[in-house]
Amino acid sequence: MATRYYIDAGVNCVFIEHAGEFVRGEGPANLAEILRDPAFRPGMNFFRDCSSTTLPTEFGYEYFARTKEQSMGAIEKEIGAVKMAWLVNGAHDFTIIHQMSVSSRLTTAGVQRRPFRGIESAFNWLELPADYQIRFPAIAASRRQLAAHAAAY
Repeated sequence: MATRYYIDAGVNCVFIEHAGEFVRGEGPANLAEILRDPAFRPGMNFFRDCSSTTLPTEFGYEYFARTKEQSMGAIEKEIGAVKMAWLVNGAHDFTIIHQMSVSSRLTTAGVQRRPFRGIESAFNWLELPADYQIRFPAIAASRRQLAAHAAAY
């Protein structure tokens, strides 16, 4: 899968964009890469835009309950108590992220995950400015542009 990210310490958030096929293991690998980035600081929130991809059907409550500690335990301890907003493109992916959040509610890391179908509500939950623009490498996308993109899928 193609993944790119942008870290903005000014708003305390890491922005991640996923495109193409989302395969098992890429999420933790992507977070491990971000942890090595000198701009990253523990406690930063995350915005994951998965609106251009579909999450694997094997993902679900049982999968996350069984594999989360092994794949994400150490990473979650490093990132700290944060919010992770997931922008998804449909009911299937919304359900998957909801199941991921339910399977990890009782962990000690304090990571809160929540799925969103609209970028405005995700940004609001993350307490981002209303006029915030994500500045991925080589592009600048406004909330309105991302919302239009998400609505097209």
